[in-house]
Amino acid sequence: MRAVPYSPLWRKLRRLTAVELFSTARLNAVELLSTACLNSSLSLRHDEVKQLVRGLFDKVSGVGSGFGKVEMKSRLSGLSLNILMRMVARKRYCRVFQEVISEVFELSGAWNPAHLLN
Repeated sequence: MRAVPYSPLWRKLRRLTAVELFSTARLNAVELLSTACLNSSLSLRHDEVKQLVRGLFDKVSGVGSGFGKVEMKSRLSGLSLNILMRMVARKRYCRVFQEVISEVFELSGAWNPAHLLN
């Protein structure tokens, strides 16, 4: 949708995406399908959050006192991206996708992603 200029078509695409693709009923249907396919009692989102918490625990448990600073912004964006990619592609591609985006920014010479929005 980014490549399409703001127009009635853009508004229709945005509405279609919001209403059809990311509706609660569609997300629940994808979760049920993924749960049935994976033979897991956990839903897709619960599984991703569980993996996030496990990763945080592993990181903090490496520190002697059991407490430590953790940068949450990248972890939460990774969580969102993993949930989306598992819904669409049935696999976790967060790291690969982030590496590709970083490489695109490097090759384009854009030091700030906001510059690409203009």
